[in-house]
Amino acid sequence: MTDFLSTPAPYVLIGLVLYYIAYRFYARWIDKRVWEPDPKRSTPATMYMDGVEYFPVNRYVLYGFQFKSVAALGPIVGPVLAVQYWGWLPSLFWIVIGVIFIGWAQDYSAMFLSVRNEGRSFGPITYNLVGKGARSVLLSYLFIYFWLLTAAFVYILAATANGFSGSFYIIFITLLSGVILGQLVFKARWNIFYATILALILVAIGYVVGYYVQFPATNFLGVYGSVMFWSIIFAIILAIAAIVPLPSLILPFNYLAFYPAIASVALVIISALLSPISGVSFTRPAFVGFTASFTGFPLWPLLFVTIACGAISGWHSLVSSGTTSKQVESEIDALPVGGGAMFTESIVALSAFAAISVISATVLGANGYVLGAATLASGILGKALYNGFVLFFGAFLLFMGVTVETLVIRYWRLVLADMVSERKGSIRILGNKYVATTLILVLALALIATFTFDYIWEYFGGTNQLFAAFALLLVATYLTKVKKPSWYTLIPGSFMIVTTIAAIAYTAYLFLSHSFNPTKPLTALQQLFYNFLMGYGITPYPIVSAFDVIAFLVGLSLVILSITMGYYLFKSILTYRKEAGITQPIGGKTTMAKPGED
Repeated sequence: MTDFLSTPAPYVLIGLVLYYIAYRFYARWIDKRVWEPDPKRSTPATMYMDGVEYFPVNRYVLYGFQFKSVAALGPIVGPVLAVQYWGWLPSLFWIVIGVIFIGWAQDYSAMFLSVRNEGRSFGPITYNLVGKGARSVLLSYLFIYFWLLTAAFVYILAATANGFSGSFYIIFITLLSGVILGQLVFKARWNIFYATILALILVAIGYVVGYYVQFPATNFLGVYGSVMFWSIIFAIILAIAAIVPLPSLILPFNYLAFYPAIASVALVIISALLSPISGVSFTRPAFVGFTASFTGFPLWPLLFVTIACGAISGWHSLVSSGTTSKQVESEIDALPVGGGAMFTESIVALSAFAAISVISATVLGANGYVLGAATLASGILGKALYNGFVLFFGAFLLFMGVTVETLVIRYWRLVLADMVSERKGSIRILGNKYVATTLILVLALALIATFTFDYIWEYFGGTNQLFAAFALLLVATYLTKVKKPSWYTLIPGSFMIVTTIAAIAYTAYLFLSHSFNPTKPLTALQQLFYNFLMGYGITPYPIVSAFDVIAFLVGLSLVILSITMGYYLFKSILTYRKEAGITQPIGGKTTMAKPGED
């Protein structure tokens, strides 16, 4: 047997135990002391039930919906990159500490904030608590955030399909199976059990087809051409999925994808826990150093945005406040649904930490997860199954990406429509669902084409974490207004806003510096872009320099918007504290001044 401490087993086990303790004691303590859920109080789902947006859902079903709506590629890619950059120890530390003290609190609190405000999303809540200016800043910020998120996810989908031939057929047949399932359940009124069995049989056939049909081959158009080919293919799929009615495709597809997704995560976690028996051990160092290997990124602040989802993610607060809060049947369901789903997503991040830590190859994006997960699983179930597991986990990545990205595009449409609704003239056409969907995917493809994934991921992680900071501070604003303790969101929100502004500013500085000397690619990955242009006789330097300047301006805009939003939020918190007569410093115990005292 392999030395126990040199395997992922003890560290995954410690993480799981700490998650249980945090949920069982800390989260329940906050739930009882701060929000005081009342099972007799009507929720928006029961007050405004319309069967479209507002309708009560059983907590177990809603937990599954919340998990699949928030768990995407983020908790996989972040740990894969961070372990390679700085080593597995700091990565593990941030995953575990982040979710225990920040991540679950954001998801749960954002959901409860919306429930206590008639199911409103963050736009109206921000307007009511902070003002019109903050709402405008928030919408502008979300515009950039969804663009970066889409670019990052579409690139990963493309790189996965290119890296693992046959995986595309699995996702494609599952999409078709989702269409069939939707028709059987919503049109033909089949029993859900029998319809699910039939659809899962079709999904299993998809795995068989993917295993035997290895076409097209990896890099069949060269690395650059192949990734761009698959990027366009997935852009088309996402456009269709984001436009058609939810019951026609996305709802049944997400439901089907839940089964292989849960099976994949469970298999990796179990294989990691049994790694001392299988002999699969760490191949990467615990700590590389403060400066990341092969990118030069500093541990602070970039670790905290490289690992976004899995520790804390702003996307989750959008789902919690924008969708799930309208379906909470009872206030006592907010913790198991919001907090529980976040802890579950962090288990996905633990599986990614374990997977990437047992392979030695440098693999950007999510493909390292596939290779590591296959290594862990085949170590337990047999080396002969390695290639089958590679396909299995490759399809898992595609499931995770497609299910959430279609929701992202739908949120983008809502934000864009809100931004142009009060404007006059032809600009209002941007609110059209076809125009808005096409716009975000074209902008995403333009970012992907530069092959600066490492840096774009830092931008995405930064915007994601900054939105999480906004959510935490918005919750603190509300709690201060209603005279409830706010320290549990105010302190982590303050840390996140400072750290992530620093991360985005540093990345913007790197783009600006490179614009003055673009002869050397930012990374080895971007060299492929250079080679592609030079292969057609095009000098890449002016094009790259122009992109660098644009990327710098995007980062600068994010920093300005973030500082402005932070100013609005902290100002509102101080105003409500003064109105409430709170005398203790921010972060201290909330006490009220006695009547007659200033």
